[in-house]
Amino acid sequence: RRQSRCFASRPRAYPADKALSDPSAEVNNTSLSGMGGPDALDHSVAFLKQRDGLDKTLKLMRYVSSIAAYNILADDPSSVTGTKLRKLDKSTGITRKYLKLGKFLGNLKELRGLLRAGEIASRQRIAPAGNRTPEAALASAAAFANRLNIASQLAQLVYNFAEQLNWAAKIGLIRDARRRRKIERWTSVAELATYVFTINVSMLTLWRCAQRETRARREYRDRGRRKKDDDAG
Repeated sequence: RRQSRCFASRPRAYPADKALSDPSAEVNNTSLSGMGGPDALDHSVAFLKQRDGLDKTLKLMRYVSSIAAYNILADDPSSVTGTKLRKLDKSTGITRKYLKLGKFLGNLKELRGLLRAGEIASRQRIAPAGNRTPEAALASAAAFANRLNIASQLAQLVYNFAEQLNWAAKIGLIRDARRRRKIERWTSVAELATYVFTINVSMLTLWRCAQRETRARREYRDRGRRKKDDDAG
């Protein structure tokens, strides 16, 4: 009972460094905004997350059917099996776009958390470039990662929203050929931007991990050296 009471009374902490650098890390709305309890956006995102597993399954089905149809139709263009696999590829693609309806709300939630975390980090003073300590350098890198994550979430938000319009065009709700071409173009551009920003965020995260490892190794060597000096003295 004592242990359970201790854990129940302990507030849940969210490190600012993780909130700045990890786009998938959830930011505590209570600690950032002073408002208690989840709102409608939080409930909507929790409901929509239940479809991720089905989306990944359909994605695997689409890739397998697309590759198999390409290989079969390359040998025999009149193959019935290849034609059915091609139809399965198209139908799973339309279904995946349907399952992405409302997925941009998740990007909106992540974007909200990153913006609030950025506001908190901007209040902290950063030392001048000539007098920066390793901790200040890591804090500056975390702020830069926050800006990259904001750009990445914006690109993903545009992509997921454009995918809804793309789905509407595929099923015939949008029949104007010019608008359909524009939707496909903007969807491709947003997807490419998402990949670019994600790669940059990953590279920056790896650099920060390398900096932490270097600092830990240096501290370990310094402790070992001091221990040898104490033993010798």
